[in-house]
Amino acid sequence: MHDLPLELHEQILLRLDVKALLRFKCVCSCWNDLISSSRFAERQLELSIADHEEKHHRILQTFPLATVEFNECGGHRISKRIPLPPQFSSHYLRILGSCDGLICLLNFSAPSLFFNSKDILIWNPSTKELLTIPSPFGLVDPEFCWFGRDSNIIGAYKLVIGLRTQIYSSEDLPIIRILYSCGGGIYKWRGIETKFGSEIRSFSDPRGTHLNEIVHWPSSSSWFSHVVVTFDLSQEKFGTIPVPNMLHRNNGFTIGVFEKCLCAIFNFSPHKRYWWDRFEVWMMKEYGVKESWTMSMTLEGLEAFSIRPLAFLKNGELIADVDDNAHVKTYVRYSFKEKAAEVLKKHNGENSDAITYVESLISPKAQVICGELGFT
Repeated sequence: MHDLPLELHEQILLRLDVKALLRFKCVCSCWNDLISSSRFAERQLELSIADHEEKHHRILQTFPLATVEFNECGGHRISKRIPLPPQFSSHYLRILGSCDGLICLLNFSAPSLFFNSKDILIWNPSTKELLTIPSPFGLVDPEFCWFGRDSNIIGAYKLVIGLRTQIYSSEDLPIIRILYSCGGGIYKWRGIETKFGSEIRSFSDPRGTHLNEIVHWPSSSSWFSHVVVTFDLSQEKFGTIPVPNMLHRNNGFTIGVFEKCLCAIFNFSPHKRYWWDRFEVWMMKEYGVKESWTMSMTLEGLEAFSIRPLAFLKNGELIADVDDNAHVKTYVRYSFKEKAAEVLKKHNGENSDAITYVESLISPKAQVICGELGFT
């Protein structure tokens, strides 16, 4: 193989999984330099994301720390425990987001709203590379968050966290504080203070959904009244998007992106009190236009308290975290065509968090931008 041109070596290596690539770095200095290059890492990421079968996609859960595969391997699915890195708390990890194979976490000393976090962690579970960002102030469990690429800076990532600094009453108006830091070993912080809509009271899913350079969170604007909160990443401004009129006062909802459209999943069994057996998926066909919400699909027979979408797959199926309201959660792969759910793994839901990611060689020590938004 040493007689082949380097370009052909690269094309062959790009088709391998990350585990194999890490082993092959030891073959020769030429391969080590190639696989270690940022250009190779970006190209490998592009191919993994574009793969229609999504063979390199995984679920990461925090307690116990483990990965779960979407697809079958040799007739069965693989769930693999991950040794807890020494920097990780054995008590509580909160996932803030996932992007390009990097997982962003808050590292807590205990699972309590009033315990300060130790650090912000940017971690690649495929390469085990870790970046620790010390917190310059106490961070509690986030009210809402988002982690992803900053489109304005090449190779940069942005972290946005919304915090509640005290339990607010009806007279307390949330106030947003934005704080940024640059990576590369240097952390620079700046603050922006702005009024946050006083009608927003809670977020049903703290992790934001990214679409059109805008982050979206499902929230309650008053008692049993719902709205999608938005944050424009370039203008650093908040806004809201109305939900469909059909949303019942007692229905909760979560959101995701399907076929490049914002979508919302509502529980829709008005006669049930503690769990539902029918969920509807509504798609906003024209972004920002309330009248364009269209009921597109239904999930049936799951008997769940809530369904949190983890990923919509390229074949139209849904990977979801299903909660039965008894501290038992199930990762499922749901086929809208067959109206059937395949169980990927059951787990103890208490103190456990989950997100999907794609295996990659991207280093967490690339430039990182951090933002902190606080409630008062």
